[in-house]
Amino acid sequence: MIISVKNGNFIVMKHHYQSFITLLLLLMINQQNVFSQAGTLDPMFGVDGLVSTEVAPYDDWGTAIALQSDGKIILAGQSGNGVDVDFSMARYTADGLLDATFGTGGVVITPVGIDDDRCWAINIMSDGKILLCGSANNGSNDDFAMVRYLADGTLDATFGTDGIVLFDFFGDNDYGYSVTTQLDNKIVMVGSATVAYPHREFAVARFNYDGSIDDSFDFDGKVTTDMCDFTSEKATSVIVLSDNKIVVGGNCFGSIGIARYNGDGTLDNSFSTDGHQLTNVGVDQTYPISIAIQSDGKLLQQDMKLKMHLIIIK
Repeated sequence: MIISVKNGNFIVMKHHYQSFITLLLLLMINQQNVFSQAGTLDPMFGVDGLVSTEVAPYDDWGTAIALQSDGKIILAGQSGNGVDVDFSMARYTADGLLDATFGTGGVVITPVGIDDDRCWAINIMSDGKILLCGSANNGSNDDFAMVRYLADGTLDATFGTDGIVLFDFFGDNDYGYSVTTQLDNKIVMVGSATVAYPHREFAVARFNYDGSIDDSFDFDGKVTTDMCDFTSEKATSVIVLSDNKIVVGGNCFGSIGIARYNGDGTLDNSFSTDGHQLTNVGVDQTYPISIAIQSDGKLLQQDMKLKMHLIIIK
């Protein structure tokens, strides 16, 4: 995952399997001439351009990164404690030092459910609050999970129950993979929901600012969309357009899927005639990573093929 910082450099997040939540590379790349210059590590960031952080004594996974308006960097993911896995994050100053004003020594670990919790996405809200999303185990199966923090890394007690929201679709496993906020601060979370085992569909849920479910969204706050006839469908990215339409991208048994919803949760039939589009870009399976919108309103989707090729479709 890559984000751009104000000085024209990029921060690249790379997973490190054991002991460290992530590896950061701050690349000195001129955005106006990206392809004619090789990226070089920034010696002013961390140690020779690299930062690694041990969050917990067992394995840590860095899965998401965000840049605050003040230039501080937040990395989110999951950390093992020897029994199960919890949500975790770390915050760094612009020069790659752990921010001691955040959490405990710059690090926050949050048990969310009863068993393993998996954090896959982060969103910095307009008021500076930090929203993490993923899935958490309720003792029987996995649910959509969100945790919201104040700017100092403490749990936001005004959100859900003591800062935590768990949401179940149909009483089986549900997995959240991406989250964003609307201009009115409503929260949109997407992922995969088991509709009838083992069949999973694209899943979208919308919440009010306080974490309660938004009943104005398809009457019960949740929508699932059957993108194909296979069992494995997973929404992995979401953006909200200026007209409050919601665009969701993901995977359907190796093909690329995109769906667009109206603000009330119904499929937007002006998009691909029935509100969703499925594209097979080759014989190898593809795994969508993210979607973006151009200034002309056209959509871009970034995907990874099984053989580790990078694909961008428009």
